[in-house]
Amino acid sequence: MQQQSRQPDLVEGSLPVFVFPTELVFYADEQASHKQVLTLYNPYEFALKFK
Repeated sequence: MQQQSRQPDLVEGSLPVFVFPTELVFYADEQASHKQVLTLYNPYEFALKFK
């Protein structure tokens, strides 16, 4: 008996994710402030794609 690999169903719409930091601050006269690390945490068992 062969097992078939199954692609996960696509989910359209909005799903909540966890984002850190919760606030981003950019200063117009400090270009270094425009480069900050934003971490998205995916609490789901499937991969998320975003634009």
